[in-house]
Amino acid sequence: MSTQVFYRKWRPQRLDEVIGQESVIRTLKQAILTNRVAHAYLLTGPRGTGKTSTARILSKAINCLGSENGEPCNSCHICQSVNNGRSIDLIEIDAASHRGIDDIRSIREKIHFLPNEVQKKVYIVDEAHMLTTEAFNALLKTLEEPPAHVIFILATTEAHKLPVTITSRCQRFDFRRINQEDIAGRLKKICEDEGLEVTFDTLLAIARLSSGSLRDAENLLEQLVISYSPPISIEQFNSLFGLGNEEKAIDLVEHILNGNIREGLITINSIISEGDDIAQLHKSILDLLRDIMLQKSGVDTSIAYPKDISRRLMDIGNSFELERVILAIKIFAALGLKIDSSSPIGLELALIETADNIGNVTIVEDSFLREAIHIDSNDNDNKVLETPSKQNYKEKTNIDGQSMVISPNYPPVVLAEIVNEPSNENNVLANIDLPQSDISDISKSQDQSTFTAQWELLVKTLSRQKGKRFFIGALLRSCASYSIESGKLVLKYRHKSHMERMKEEWEDPSTRKTIKEVIQQIMGHPYDLFVDADDKENSNTHRRLTDSHLVKAAMRMGATIIEKKEEQHE
Repeated sequence: MSTQVFYRKWRPQRLDEVIGQESVIRTLKQAILTNRVAHAYLLTGPRGTGKTSTARILSKAINCLGSENGEPCNSCHICQSVNNGRSIDLIEIDAASHRGIDDIRSIREKIHFLPNEVQKKVYIVDEAHMLTTEAFNALLKTLEEPPAHVIFILATTEAHKLPVTITSRCQRFDFRRINQEDIAGRLKKICEDEGLEVTFDTLLAIARLSSGSLRDAENLLEQLVISYSPPISIEQFNSLFGLGNEEKAIDLVEHILNGNIREGLITINSIISEGDDIAQLHKSILDLLRDIMLQKSGVDTSIAYPKDISRRLMDIGNSFELERVILAIKIFAALGLKIDSSSPIGLELALIETADNIGNVTIVEDSFLREAIHIDSNDNDNKVLETPSKQNYKEKTNIDGQSMVISPNYPPVVLAEIVNEPSNENNVLANIDLPQSDISDISKSQDQSTFTAQWELLVKTLSRQKGKRFFIGALLRSCASYSIESGKLVLKYRHKSHMERMKEEWEDPSTRKTIKEVIQQIMGHPYDLFVDADDKENSNTHRRLTDSHLVKAAMRMGATIIEKKEEQHE
């Protein structure tokens, strides 16, 4: 086996060997074929995507003695000298270490000398964004009108740092991150040519970890090959790079979406106790949540994981609404650079915060979102709505005349697509196949499952029906309890604002008529509504205080409840 590192040994030598940049390669080949090569190029994009390799191949193709279809032959002495690093007409400059005005002046002094053995002398300026302002100014005139025998190729990962006066004088080509399928395919070919036995699941895992950089992927593969003797498995990959068991990471994601704090904390500490890297676990959580989000949005991500993993992620995605998945993504993404590589406390708090906010997802989506943005109920076009990027809400828990004020910073509500229907009550009843019921009354002794099913159908039927100001289904769903008492459908609310909104809608004659007609068809009787506050919330002060996820989290970190303030009534 050659001692040359993989990313150098397997560097592309032809334009069609550069993967993931089809549009760039097609344009460059056409320029060579039509003899319309520009005097200056700017190649920009993430690291490891083929910028410098493309620049070198371009320098060969322009000067190749046996070029065919815009590709270098790699056989003539010009191609061989470039491949072996011996060409004196290909000048590569590392702008990270030669970034000053004196370095650029040196180029200007030598640029007028004719090439030694080729038609075009090529200057490749790597990491071009590192040049100083003075160096850019010195390069400007030369770049604008270089001698006919000179071509400049600037390569950079940060094109926005280049002056506009420089970029405007270049033909710009943007390189994109290479997708995982292409990277895994390239690694598979390297393994075949090297005689290495590595499972395709392992190659996919390498592709995921490389984040779109082929060079990074090739380095990871070589590190794996050096560390273990073939055949190489996914377990060895996980062990080497501290990724742990992917199944446990998926278990953790499921606990996060379920709001299961106890099992989630156990899983986090189990993974950490096995020596897995905390920052990498955080990245795995976000990657898995992202893939679930993409799957729920109709984007195929099956190539990114083995079939059993993809199937399980799909099953998890089918079990939760998209809003809950995005809520978890926002909370865990907010950890960002704040993640502590020595302690799992950040992950644990993110888990608790997600669980604490899961109960608010429906309320925020169905009432706050629709209240915050005016929706014309007579407009049948699809609306894409967005709440402010960040809102603070003050939540007050009233317990036996005492209150504890919590000011959680809820994550922003995500983009939601709402399909509005006209607020005509007949429209609601006409388009839903309601069950025929002969129930004349529902008592407390009746089968609770029947009543629950009727309630769910009632909420679903009215979910798109807008009353005077609010959507009725959202207000029904946000009640704490519902029951039939004294011939009335009694709704009790924990939040005063929701209770007042429901009362306001019920007092509107048109809305009341619609609600009663739907109740009549579903429950067999046109019950009146009785809307009240939920008194059960005041029954157990200690339980409510200690059951709160926020209070639990604070008490686990050593906090104690030192004061309970009396509620001030006006």
